[in-house]
Amino acid sequence: MSKHASYGKRFQAQGSKTVLPRYERIAILKKEGRMDKDSRKVTGLPKTRA
Repeated sequence: MSKHASYGKRFQAQGSKTVLPRYERIAILKKEGRMDKDSRKVTGLPKTRA
């Protein structure tokens, strides 16, 4: 059985990520001044651009 062509290296080295980890999102929000220091919610972080 052969592998599908989409499993090749061409798709693995795509470049930029589309989803950021939580700690990267928090760092971006702090840099932009959109992170509230009073609000320490586990869920519901605002969306950021990757």
